[in-house]
Order: sequence, then structure tokens, then C-alpha cells
Amino acid sequence: MMESERKTVVVVGGPIEQKLDPVLRVVPIGNGQLAKDIAKELAKAFIVKKIGNFPGTKEKSCFDDVKKTLAAMERPDAVVFLASLPNILFDFSPEKIRAKPGEVGRISYQGAEKLVESIKKQHRATLLVPFKLADQNMTKVEIVKWMLNLGSGLAVYSRLGDPSRAYWIIDVFGNETQVTKENLPSALAKQLEHYLRAVRRSTLFVCEYLFSLPHFPAFRQLIDDASKSNAFKQMAERNVNSGRWPGNISSRMTPKSFAVSKRNVDKSAISGKDFVWVGLDLDQNNRIRYWSEKEEVKPSTDAPVHRVVYAGLPWVKHIVHGHADLKTADFLHPESLTFWPCGSENEGYEIVAAAPKMMDYSLWAVNIKGHGFVALIGDEDPAQALQTLAEHLQK
Repeated sequence: MMESERKTVVVVGGPIEQKLDPVLRVVPIGNGQLAKDIAKELAKAFIVKKIGNFPGTKEKSCFDDVKKTLAAMERPDAVVFLASLPNILFDFSPEKIRAKPGEVGRISYQGAEKLVESIKKQHRATLLVPFKLADQNMTKVEIVKWMLNLGSGLAVYSRLGDPSRAYWIIDVFGNETQVTKENLPSALAKQLEHYLRAVRRSTLFVCEYLFSLPHFPAFRQLIDDASKSNAFKQMAERNVNSGRWPGNISSRMTPKSFAVSKRNVDKSAISGKDFVWVGLDLDQNNRIRYWSEKEEVKPSTDAPVHRVVYAGLPWVKHIVHGHADLKTADFLHPESLTFWPCGSENEGYEIVAAAPKMMDYSLWAVNIKGHGFVALIGDEDPAQALQTLAEHLQK
């Protein structure tokens, strides 16, 4: 691969100090060795730029230095956050340290803006991969909530006091990979490389457009039936409780357009009007065009996957995606497909490659590792196929 084609990854590492006043400062423990090891492994596949206090660094960077350096940088493809820093900010006051004789000096403090939040504000389109040391009582749902708030694709965490000293790499669907401290650098580099191969697109609002989706009663029945299943309950625990409603549904409207459920709509209360119209053709800047009741009402994050499938498989009339695995069925593809970050076109192309090119029955489905199933329906009226799908979801 040519140097110009390599992705750029910024690694923020080491103990990041915070100044209290011209004399005193807070310096977290740690030497940045893990960040150094991860940066070295990432350098095998990416152009790596290091910020912070790595072993051997002569000039020490503080909290404000890191923020300014990131703000001045050209936007990287990913930011990997592996730094230690204080969780509080101290209020500057000339009296707080130098108390008068016989008086007690006081230091006031307040909650600090997390450096990872600052990075996200400066690099909204990047894949942020923070390192976080979770406390003993932090649940997987709470970790996923934290990641969603930051817009993070991956996180690495370990639990204080865990005798196994295990590290976990987790994505926003709650899928986890257990690693040791020794193999964390190579495992993280491998996952990051996979994530950066994902093809995503921005969206373009065309104009306001209101409509009701045809055949919606059949979709409504599927949602009601599926909500009674154990699969849906597990899905709700992993996704709904963390702030995201799982799955999406769509219907081909014309040869060049489809309607898809809007982003993060509550599936238990979805109506025929909770859909956005999307074009198969991209605009001149390769953005996905959509029509909805207003610009803020955007298509599902997985709309790029649906667009690729409709464009590549003319026989497909409807698509259903749910965050649960389907069990053995005659319409189910025998092998699960690779997991890609949510909304990546790569998933759509893999579905098209695996699916039949000419449909001789109404329903075909495939499981995506760690992401649930995608079902393709070839009938104009999806009622029978959706009933079959609901029956299998309840098994």
C-alpha cells in the first residue's frame, strides 16, 4: 500500500498533567508504556502520530497542550485515547495555596471536561477509540451508553481489582473480545484496521415529504410478534436499555428509491409514518439523498446497507434487520457474515455477494456476527414472509 493511501491514526498516551497554579500541578501515575506498545503495533498498518507523554519524551505535555495540538491538526482517520489524566479541574485563586499564617488554605475544584469529549468535539467524524478503566460496578449497558454519548466505535476497558487482569475490547452493540495486556496492542490494531476499512456516507436532505408506508400492518404484526420472543428481550437488554432501539425495516418504493424506518425510532410504538424516503442514486458529492418531514428526521443508520442491497438485488422488495440471531431454517444462509460497524456499505456488499441473484422463493436471510439477522423479501406483499420470520424469531 502506498504511503498516501495509508490511514492516519493519532495516539494520545501517557500521564497528562494538569496545572493548578504556576507552582503546583497534578500528575497521574503511569509511564505510558502501554500506549507506546499500541502505537508501535498500529504503525505496522497506519501512519501514527503520537501526542502526550510517552516513555522517552523530553518535553512534557499538559491537559491544555494536548487539546491545542489536536485542534491544530488536520483531521485524522481515528483517534486512539490511552492517556491518564485527573478527573477534576481546580479553580485558580491566589489565596487557595498560599494561606496567611494561622489560616487554613483551601483548594476548590470542579468536574473536568473529559479529554475524550474534547477530542470528539474537535473530530466529530473520526472513529474514537478511547481507553477507559471501568469501575467494578459499571455494567455493560452503562459502558455502551458512555460510548454512544461520545460517538465511540470501540472502547477498551479493564476492571479494577479483577484478579484475571483481563482487558476487554467492546463495540457499541455490546460485543466483547477478551484479551490480555500483552496481546491488547495486536488485537486492538486488528480491530481498528477492520473498522477503518468500513465505507460510510453522509446524508443530504432534499426536501420535506410526508407519506405512509404501504403494507405497514404486516410489519406492525412482525414487531408485535417478535416483541414476545426471548430474542427480543435479549435484544432489548443489550440495546434499548443503552439508549438505542435495535433493528430497521424498509420497502422498495420505486426502481430508484426505498422507504426505511427513521433513525432510532421506538420499534414498540412505530407507525406507518415513521419512515424516510431514500434515493438509490447518490448526489454529485456521493451523499445519500433523503426526503422526510424535516431535515432532523434522518433515515436509519443502516440505510447505506439497504441502499446497496436494493441496488444490487432487483428482486428484493423489502428488508428486515433485527439484533438477534435466527435459528436454523430453510431460508437461512448456512454461514454468518462478517460484522462491520453500523451503517457500513461493506455489510451490504457482503449480503449481495451471499444472496441468490434470482429469487425462486419469497424469503432469504443471513446472520451477521454480533449484529443480528438481515432478511430479504421478494414478494410485493410481505405478509406471509413476515409471519414465517416471526415464527422463527420466537423459537
